[in-house]
Amino acid sequence: MAADASYPAEATAVLAVDSLRMTYPTKTVLADISFEVRPAEIVCLVGPSGIGKTTLLRCLGGLQIATTGSVRTHGSALGGTPRHMSVVFQDYSRSLLPWMRVGANVALPLRAAGVGRSERTRRAEQVLGEVGLEGTSDMYPWQLSGGMQQRVAIARALVDNPRVLLMDEPFASVDAQTRFELEDLTLRIRAETGVAAVLVTHDIDEAVYLGDRVLVLSGAPATIARSVDVDLGQPRDQLSTRAGHRFGELRSEVLREIRRY
Repeated sequence: MAADASYPAEATAVLAVDSLRMTYPTKTVLADISFEVRPAEIVCLVGPSGIGKTTLLRCLGGLQIATTGSVRTHGSALGGTPRHMSVVFQDYSRSLLPWMRVGANVALPLRAAGVGRSERTRRAEQVLGEVGLEGTSDMYPWQLSGGMQQRVAIARALVDNPRVLLMDEPFASVDAQTRFELEDLTLRIRAETGVAAVLVTHDIDEAVYLGDRVLVLSGAPATIARSVDVDLGQPRDQLSTRAGHRFGELRSEVLREIRRY
């Protein structure tokens, strides 16, 4: 998971969203969304259920075209999903191809990019090891636990050295202990690679634990009601960080803002 040297060490935003608006025939979902994501920053999106968080994430990844506004990545206008951006979805059982072995699932982005078979195999095995799944390349996803399958999905997102990760409630489908492990894996990946991430979650504690900033979306149509800087420092620990007084203050601050809507 070493950072790709072909990308410059940006001093400015790796992702810039300006006046994004998403309107359907019967309603406006997103209105005037503007924010930036800096290199190696984790930004968490929270807000009421059904407010449009996933729609926003899809627009950020080029999976959905906004009605107006712009998304720029590394200074260039977004056109589809760029190679240096990866997405981790909530439902690993639907995002992994059950008829393909784990190694082949992880290598899919490299195959699409035209990377040769031997190099695909090498890089898939390397990144599987880095997410704690050594020796699973020849297994099928259905032979692994839910938490292990989500690690496969994360490995696939990392195999082509992305600079930005988009994560849509990536840990919502696993048990609490596995969720903690995957949260810590995310922080370790960021520390080792410098990858930036935008993560949608309904879990306020998770947003505060993982985020450098938490963006709270308002009621419909969604706008950014509040940006909360998370000044907990690094590294973080599931026990001591969550038990700290400042963690509780930040959690309450975010919760109060969400309850306004």
